[in-house]
Amino acid sequence: MSGAGQLSEGQGVILGIRPEDLHVGDTGLAGEISVVEPTGSETHLMVRSDGKEFVSVVRDRLAFQLGQQVRLTASAEKIHLFDATGAQRLN
Repeated sequence: MSGAGQLSEGQGVILGIRPEDLHVGDTGLAGEISVVEPTGSETHLMVRSDGKEFVSVVRDRLAFQLGQQVRLTASAEKIHLFDATGAQRLN
């Protein structure tokens, strides 16, 4: 990628994934749904895992419930890495 910084071993990074790229699946990060917000053509889910909150935008017609356990996953090409300050993209 043009303009991307270099990633080195042991370097602190921030991992970024857009909500529309974070999918509910059979594998991935386990968490509990804390908010379900249907918006018409999509549903916004807030999922809590290890004290952190993640947002997923789901376009499939699936029924979700508060407290439901789910797993979130993303394709590797949709994951973005930034330096520890968040200022420079590394990939």
